[in-house]
Amino acid sequence: MILTWVTPFGLMEELIADQDGAFFSDYKFRGEPFATFARALGASNRGAPMVVHALNAGLSATQRCLVRAALLAHLAPRSRVHTVSVDHILADAGITTPQAHVTPVAMSRLFLPSLLPCVAKVIWFDLDLIVLRPLAPLWRVSPSEPCGIAARPSINAAGVSYVAHAVKGPAEYVKRTRKRYERTPGFNDGVMVVDLDAIRAHPDFERTVRESALEFGNNDQTVLNIFCDGAFSSLDPNWNVLYSSPWAALNVNQSDWRILHFVGSAKPWLPGMKWPIKQARVLWDQYRLTLEGALAAFERGAVRDSVT
Repeated sequence: MILTWVTPFGLMEELIADQDGAFFSDYKFRGEPFATFARALGASNRGAPMVVHALNAGLSATQRCLVRAALLAHLAPRSRVHTVSVDHILADAGITTPQAHVTPVAMSRLFLPSLLPCVAKVIWFDLDLIVLRPLAPLWRVSPSEPCGIAARPSINAAGVSYVAHAVKGPAEYVKRTRKRYERTPGFNDGVMVVDLDAIRAHPDFERTVRESALEFGNNDQTVLNIFCDGAFSSLDPNWNVLYSSPWAALNVNQSDWRILHFVGSAKPWLPGMKWPIKQARVLWDQYRLTLEGALAAFERGAVRDSVT
C-alpha cells in the first residue's frame, strides 16, 4: 500500500501484501491522519503481512525511521517497511506548489509506472480515509484494459463529470475537453486498483501526463480521468464511501462501509469538521490516534520485526 504525507515533509509509501499487491495513499502528514489511518488499516487486516515501500519527499533519516516504526506498530507480524525518494520526480516535473488541497506529493501517483518498475499491480489510497474491512477482496479486482484503473464513479452535485468541472489549460483545450467529457463517466482517484503493466503498455499515458499535468497544470484526478476517457472499471461504492455533504445521497448503507473517505477540504483532524452522519464520527473516534500514540505502541513491543 502506498501512503503519502506532505507537510512539513512529503511522503508516499507502498504497502505490498502477501499477494504481491501494492496499496497507495496520500495526504497531509500531521500525525493524527497518518496514525489513525495506520491503526484502522492494521485493525481491519489482522494477520495479513505487508511490505511497505515508502516513496518519500523531503524526509530526513530520523523521520523515515519514525514513519517505519509507527506503521510497524499496527501492521501484522512479518511486515516490513522500505523507503524510496520521490524528490527527483517532483523536481524534474516542476511540481512544487499545491492546488487547493492537492499537494505536490499527491501528484506522484502519475509517475507510479516508473517509480515502481517491478510492480505490476497496486491499490492506491489517499490518506484521508479509514479502512474498515479486509482488503483481500479489493485486491482481487482486475481492472480492464486499456485504462487499467478500477475506481468509484464520481460526478459532481450538478451531474457534471469531474473533468468537465475541473479541467484547466489554454482556452481552446478547456473548451474541447469540457465538450468531450461533459457527460463522460469519471472516477474519484482516492481509492484505486491500478494495473501498472497495462498503463505502461498504453501509448498515450506519458503524453497525457506531460500535456495535461506538466504543461497545463491539471491535478492528478483530472489527468487520470482524461487518460481513461470513461473506460475505467467501476468499484463497488462501499470501497470508497465519499463523506461530504454534497455526496451524502451517494453514500451507501453504513453497515456496508469498507473504506470511509473524507473527501474535500474539511477533515476530521482540522477545526470546524461537521458530522451530518453520526456513524462517521463514531468510526473516526474509534481509530483516532496521534503519531506519538503509534510510536508508543511500537516501543511497548507491539511489533518485533526488524525495521529495514
